[in-house]
Amino acid sequence: MRYTISITSVTLSLFGSCATAFFIPPVGTTWNYILEQGGVHNPNDSRADVYFIDMRFPESPDLIKTLHGLSPPKKVFCYFNGGAYDNQQDIPNPFSTADVGKKMINYDHEFWLNLRSPAVREVMRQRIVQAKNMGCDGVDPDNVDGYCTDKGKDGCETGDRTGFTQTKSDTVEFMLFLASVAHSSSNGNPIAIGLKNAGEVAANKTLMDAMQWSVNEQCVETQDCDELRTFIDNQRPVFHVEYKDEFESKVPPGSIQMACNGNNTNADSAAATNVTNFSTIYKLFVGSMTENFTTCAGISKRASRARALRPASLVQE
Repeated sequence: MRYTISITSVTLSLFGSCATAFFIPPVGTTWNYILEQGGVHNPNDSRADVYFIDMRFPESPDLIKTLHGLSPPKKVFCYFNGGAYDNQQDIPNPFSTADVGKKMINYDHEFWLNLRSPAVREVMRQRIVQAKNMGCDGVDPDNVDGYCTDKGKDGCETGDRTGFTQTKSDTVEFMLFLASVAHSSSNGNPIAIGLKNAGEVAANKTLMDAMQWSVNEQCVETQDCDELRTFIDNQRPVFHVEYKDEFESKVPPGSIQMACNGNNTNADSAAATNVTNFSTIYKLFVGSMTENFTTCAGISKRASRARALRPASLVQE
């Protein structure tokens, strides 16, 4: 199915008892994920209708104005750390010792937060209000998936990944709180909000009704894209990214063809990696959110079987 999108459209969304107007991206919206400071060198890239940027950098307000001032204008969704404390960025530390939990696996300067804490929620409320004041069209809170659904997940060997025995219900309630702030007109214009990763809670209808999109990292690699089909079924885009360095080092190796078309080795993997109608991009390195990316335009489906794969090259554009 081909989707025709209008990046300037504004949609009415019902949340609570009030009808509020904010931008809702349609399925098929194109995007780029640029979280590096000073990382936007080509703001008028025709391959991206929506730019995800990190809101904490000093240049972010001016960048938002630049992107909004283009013809046609870009939409801007603002990333912030919603479920973790970063001791290199959160200076001064706004969190109490009691609300800071375990260190995140592979991220030595980040620590899980207690999503049930009113104090943590107040910090995040202030971040969303700041995003509104900056002119963000939506917010992208990260690290809200601290629950453990299996021991194979990073940090879940003991069943407690965060130090707070966080559950899926905690994530749902936290995201509903953030959505209520984003959609409210009491502290600036209402804006949109999406769910970052956390696919295990996507089936919650109340949460789905409050989210405008999903951002997913590496669901083809981890074979859990099927959890996100509910977004597509509910006419919400899935902004999906795979990372060349990790994906192509697997055995058997992945490829850009597989990232764009799924792993069709067998029926189970095909269902678990179904990215039909996802907004997929391919980036060079995990943790390096630079401007460079490749889209799936023109990518052949012929090499999406694992046994036929060869590492794909990625053109830095």
